[in-house]
Amino acid sequence: MANASVAASPRQVGLFLAILMRQSTENQDIETFFRLVQAMEPNKALHDIRRSLHDLAQPLAAVTGIVDLMLLEQQGDSPLYEDIHLINERLEKILEIVAHIQAITRAAT
Repeated sequence: MANASVAASPRQVGLFLAILMRQSTENQDIETFFRLVQAMEPNKALHDIRRSLHDLAQPLAAVTGIVDLMLLEQQGDSPLYEDIHLINERLEKILEIVAHIQAITRAAT
């Protein structure tokens, strides 16, 4: 059964990214994800991870664009400005992390 191909779902990859984002100390979730990845064929795992990252990055980029436009429409003294700015910064950070993981998966092939 060690040769069986196991695919990571976008939800599982998303869980892994969420764990990275919050820098969890809950090692059980991380260990579960890595056991799943280790059971996969390497090329299949990289393909699934790349596909999931693409699926994650596309809507994030769209939402980031919308938030950018919202930020431009706000005055600096608006009560919403700081909140929208914070959301914008967090979305940009997530996109940077996704891009970094994409670069790692490209380099692994």
